[in-house]
Amino acid sequence: MPCPELGASMRRREFIGLVGGVAAVPLAARAQQSSKMKRIALVHPAEKVGNMTINGRPGFRAFFEELNRLGYVEGQNLIVERYSAEGRTDYFSQLARDVVNTRPDVIFVQSNLLVLAFKAATASIPTVVTAGDPAPSGIVSSIAHPGGNITGVSVDAGVELLGKRLGLLLEAIPKPLNA
Repeated sequence: MPCPELGASMRRREFIGLVGGVAAVPLAARAQQSSKMKRIALVHPAEKVGNMTINGRPGFRAFFEELNRLGYVEGQNLIVERYSAEGRTDYFSQLARDVVNTRPDVIFVQSNLLVLAFKAATASIPTVVTAGDPAPSGIVSSIAHPGGNITGVSVDAGVELLGKRLGLLLEAIPKPLNA
């Protein structure tokens, strides 16, 4: 005669296995999703698309080397879609709309005017920028609280930064010992 406790423990094990299997499905789905190719839209206001490679200019070389260092290798787990406005500022808005319509995972863009076109074209796709002072140009509301989907590096953070640099330079100058 089967032991009632053994039967209950077998059902409990089957139940736990079933629940565990169901719980594992989202984990497996997430693992499959993470192996999906990531897509970056690399957008430049003037550079030829053919020059936007790891073998291109130093800035592009550094960009791709850093991606590789972080584990993103073009053709393996990364797709880089390159775009250029070819120096035509009148094309910035259309280019921004065209790029946004491809729905990349992230957009990397340079130049204040081109960034403003992307700001107008999307409020949801993360946009990484290299631009001049972003607050006065309208890219962000303020440096302290930029808000929105735009982040990045400012190559010119305004006259306040110039004063700070001058102060650091003055501090670096050796002072006479008897002063």
